Amino acid sequence: MTYRKNASLRAIAAAECAPSQKLAAANMSETVIEISPDDIDRSAGLRDRFSLLPEGFDALKASIEEHGQQQPILVGPSDPHTGKYPIIAGRTRLRIASLLGIPLKAIVRPIEGDARLAAQLQENLARTDYTVGDKIGIMIELKKLSYKQIRIAKMMNLSTTDISKLLGIYGKLKDLAKTEEFPRALLSSRAGRPKWERLVKALQELPHNSQSKVCGKVIDRIYRSSNDPILLAMIAIREAADDPLSVTAYRPPEKSYEKARTALASATFNTRDLCRLEYEGDSYVNALLQKAIQIEHATLKAMIMKRFDVLVAEAMSSDQTGDRSAL
Repeated sequence: MTYRKNASLRAIAAAECAPSQKLAAANMSETVIEISPDDIDRSAGLRDRFSLLPEGFDALKASIEEHGQQQPILVGPSDPHTGKYPIIAGRTRLRIASLLGIPLKAIVRPIEGDARLAAQLQENLARTDYTVGDKIGIMIELKKLSYKQIRIAKMMNLSTTDISKLLGIYGKLKDLAKTEEFPRALLSSRAGRPKWERLVKALQELPHNSQSKVCGKVIDRIYRSSNDPILLAMIAIREAADDPLSVTAYRPPEKSYEKARTALASATFNTRDLCRLEYEGDSYVNALLQKAIQIEHATLKAMIMKRFDVLVAEAMSSDQTGDRSAL
């Protein structure tokens, strides 16, 4: 069954927020057909969604379930070998139609190569619900297709500075984890750029030999949890910082411990700060050192009372012998 409809790209994307003004200006009469979700090639084009559920997914699903699909998706002509239509825009509606078991209204548009990729990006990236993870994922996919950063910036309508910063975050996480699986697993996060940057900094503050071990633990948790990946990563890092011995077999050289002992011996103690310690050295040793000087006031009071009792006992003993020089 076919329909005739005057459809712009703005109308095509209305159910998932407005597309770019450039594509919205295209206003042409096109044929809308009904296609089974099984007849659409989901692997075609560029993967542009990495977050698990885009914002408004449930609301859009409920709307389509109650009122039907209001706006068609955009596909290319069917492949002569497979008979499938390559998806260009409307992956969320395709996913919903598959869940509901209903056919999809679609516009078939004969565009290929870079023109198809540009249409997908300009239509999809203009939506406000794209996450930092989605954007980084798209950049990585484009780089795999040998696109340069200047070209990527133009296609994604971002500055080259933004491209460099986001790819820099991804690269640092890859280096710290010693595997691309870790930053790749984080792409489903809905966290903003500040949280991604805090994650990088928190990982860098861990002992070098424990960083990849923590990342491995995070990957395992991501696969077993529905919580946000960035949140899971920060929790794992805090656990490692609190108990460094539990996540690494790293052993600093003896000179690192000696340097810490010297700093502790030179530390000044007072009732306000308890311990004023100056130490610059191995971060692993520093974690142990900081744990050692964490003495609560109640503990300190008990230590003082115990020492006083010892002095009293010595004083009483000296009284009995007539020797008061012990004090």
